[in-house]
Amino acid sequence: MSEGQTAVGIEHHLSVHPFLRGIGPAGIADLVDCAELVTFDTGQEVIKLGDPAGHFLLIRTGMIAVEVPRDQHHEVTIQLLKEGDALGWSWLFPPYEWQFDAHARTRVQAVAFSADCLRETFAHNHELAYEITRRMAEIIADRLHAARYQIRELSRP
Repeated sequence: MSEGQTAVGIEHHLSVHPFLRGIGPAGIADLVDCAELVTFDTGQEVIKLGDPAGHFLLIRTGMIAVEVPRDQHHEVTIQLLKEGDALGWSWLFPPYEWQFDAHARTRVQAVAFSADCLRETFAHNHELAYEITRRMAEIIADRLHAARYQIRELSRP
């Protein structure tokens, strides 16, 4: 861990993030072992459709656009995620490949979780596994609703 990435610093970021609200200290402690602080610059690719989904993010600051390719040169923005949001559910379900693209619209600071570490942690902490999976299901539903809305918008004459 680099400076600013102490376990105590990461634990603080996790304990105040809305996605993890209600997770007890023991669950947060388990998550700290899988987490690191990351930064993305404006315009930087965060995830790419079809690539291996090896992590998920809790956004601390900034904005990320979740997108799908429309053609060779254009993408359609499905959702804009901001502080307090989570990005990435594809790490949880085989084949563990990203289902969307995402780019940083502004400079982004986030907590990134290693998918392999989380899956190993979940094998031993079933309560935490259930709680994170339940919260991920909410994200999947939200992303589906956003995609459906964009499809309707694009279908209008």
